[in-house]
Amino acid sequence: MTEAGGSSVPLGQPWWVRLRALLASGLVLGAGATTTLAAWTDQVFVEGQFAASTFVVEANPSQPYDGAGGSWAAYAEEAAVLQFEATEMTPGSTRYASLALRTATGSIAGEAVLNASGLDEPATLGDALRYRVIASQICEAAAFNGSADYLVGSTSEHVPLTTGQAEDDPFALAGATPDAPGQPTHLCFEVTLPVDATNDLQGQTASASWSIDAISETT
Repeated sequence: MTEAGGSSVPLGQPWWVRLRALLASGLVLGAGATTTLAAWTDQVFVEGQFAASTFVVEANPSQPYDGAGGSWAAYAEEAAVLQFEATEMTPGSTRYASLALRTATGSIAGEAVLNASGLDEPATLGDALRYRVIASQICEAAAFNGSADYLVGSTSEHVPLTTGQAEDDPFALAGATPDAPGQPTHLCFEVTLPVDATNDLQGQTASASWSIDAISETT
């Protein structure tokens, strides 16, 4: 057995000698133990608050355009009726209709695309009609010139109602403020019954409906 100094205690020694060696060894070990000190503690808490933005688009089909007294609405469940006044069309007839779009008060900005029209069946007259759409508050023949911003069709091309705007070329919707709606974006529709329309279209009617897909900006 080993004493505190590292010497051996013969096994033949009395028991009290071995006990003294053990006690001495214990004292040496106790003197080298780690002492734990008390410390003050405290905690700090933080939190974050979040709110989602809103994106609501309103339409106004008044013609001529009436920004103050027009029928601005979201038109989510029923369609806004474009004011074509397109009864009694004859070959070569052209009709115009305005549509204004804006973001509602408190809404963020975005962009939108005019989709192809759906036609009621039977769609014989609807199939014959051709149209163009430009971004313009002025909605008359003179607006469809070479410098117009064409969303559907072009200066030289009238397309079927079942043709929509290119998805990769949307038009912008300005953001609103907490107290006022966004500045309107104006569209003008031009619909024509071609001069070569056949006699079997006489007396027929057609109903076309467009949808507009809008998406908010990423913030």
